[in-house]
Amino acid sequence: KIINLMRDVLIRADKIDSNYTFEYLKRSLVSFSNIKLVLSGVDNNTRNKLAVEYFENIKNSKFANKNPFFWLQYGIQTLEQKKYELADNYFDTALSFATKKGYDDFYQINAQKARGIMESIIAKNLKATDTYSYFIKVHSLLVRDLEKKSNRKDYQLGQGRLYENYYLKYYKALDHPKKIDFRNKINTYIEYLRQYVYESTKNNSKLGDNIKQSYKSVKRVYSSINDWKLYFHTSQNIKISSVIICDGIE
Repeated sequence: KIINLMRDVLIRADKIDSNYTFEYLKRSLVSFSNIKLVLSGVDNNTRNKLAVEYFENIKNSKFANKNPFFWLQYGIQTLEQKKYELADNYFDTALSFATKKGYDDFYQINAQKARGIMESIIAKNLKATDTYSYFIKVHSLLVRDLEKKSNRKDYQLGQGRLYENYYLKYYKALDHPKKIDFRNKINTYIEYLRQYVYESTKNNSKLGDNIKQSYKSVKRVYSSINDWKLYFHTSQNIKISSVIICDGIE
């Protein structure tokens, strides 16, 4: 099995790697997106079974044991299985090790935590009022990283579908104060998104598909509850030219 070969290569690289020469190789070997690519011809259930077996076999290796990147990848894989509580535990483990290592950039972990929380409450038929505290947490996990100038913004700003999913499932059943708060929070997210699009376009940087899809998601939500054009033409923080740029996203 190729998955067993990957395990053997990682463990071997771990044993002989005294100067972090094979660090990139080992990161590549635990990346869940790479594992999915390797197992692209396998059905989802079998792929997840093999991935869990692989992660379990390497989780105590020197490279993986206290590595936040490894636990992030294991958490992402666990989300694929819809094991939301376990995935959240893995993300917390990743955050714990990242903090201990002195890292200050948690945007990938926070975005995946946000995704897991949202997918969990969407999968359940809960009372809308019981879900709003979770929505607030999702929003906080995304925006806190956007407020750090040194962080990459595209990862968090590619999560607009989380707002749309919540809106479609629970918004209509919220009381009026929570609806107002939801609008305020999505406004905040949109401000960051539009500023990112404006700056990227000004710098001739290509927009990723995740940003385009995120934009479309929040636009659908905002168009349902507000006047989209009026909002952006009266925004105090976004230049008018960015309205034209974003309205042209396909």
